[in-house]
Amino acid sequence: MSTKRQIVESSGIYFVTITCYEWMPLFESIKGYDIVYKWFDYLKQLGHYVTGYVIMPNHLHALIAFRHSDKSINSVIGNGKRFPFPAESPVSGTPRNKAHIFFL
Repeated sequence: MSTKRQIVESSGIYFVTITCYEWMPLFESIKGYDIVYKWFDYLKQLGHYVTGYVIMPNHLHALIAFRHSDKSINSVIGNGKRFPFPAESPVSGTPRNKAHIFFL
């Protein structure tokens, strides 16, 4: 079950699922795996920990330990799911993807 609420906690371990638009295999078709790895590196720079993940062609699951920061957890996840798709992408000009966040 996804949450659509503002997460008020500033730290905690969350199970995050990000799905591509209409479950299209965009991670595979645009070679987006490196983009996900760069996002994980960015999370580490912010002091968060990626404790586990799996990347599928059309979605990813990650277990992320968020530490206290100035940015809300919703903001960090929201920025992470805005992957830059190339202009020839089948979804350019449409909503990029959807994120579902679950608290453990």
